Amino acid sequence: MKKDPYRGTDFSLSHLIHRLYGDKPYRDFKGSHNITAAKKYYLRMLQSTRLAIEGTLITDPLHLKQLIELIERNEELVRKSKSIDELDQKMIALQAEIIFLLLGLVPNRWQQTNVPNRPAHWQLNDHRQIQYVQTTGQKKNLIFAALQTTYKDRFPDWADFRSEVYWKECNDEPQKLVEWLKRNHPDIYLELF
Repeated sequence: MKKDPYRGTDFSLSHLIHRLYGDKPYRDFKGSHNITAAKKYYLRMLQSTRLAIEGTLITDPLHLKQLIELIERNEELVRKSKSIDELDQKMIALQAEIIFLLLGLVPNRWQQTNVPNRPAHWQLNDHRQIQYVQTTGQKKNLIFAALQTTYKDRFPDWADFRSEVYWKECNDEPQKLVEWLKRNHPDIYLELF
């Protein structure tokens, strides 16, 4: 019995493609696809990850180099994969490595018999650690996004909010908007910041 070279696509993977690349790639990818299509989108995700890392991450040169080399090595592994199952296994391993490296470092405990899931074993800050920072402009963007989604019931007319509050009261200045939110909606401010 010959194995079917196509496989159904799980909704979560199709949804990720939709969120990352829009409607056309989503429609091309959803349903079923073969290894050629899977490689195409997995390579595209790796390229997008690299672009996001290079454009977003502020880190030491060694860390950046390690991340880029990890992606490049795995691009080659994706290209050489012979089956969808092999491809999936490589992508799962890569994503876990990228996550750990972004957190600080990938543990190298191959000589240990067992590593329990205890906090002391998973502090990966020997070389670096994550610290998120926000500019005032980024805070403004977060406020705008939150008021249009999470707090839509409290701010139902987005156009009025922008014209009356942001443009008129805050003079189109992000810092004044942050202060306005803190003064007028301290509960939302505390949840966001």
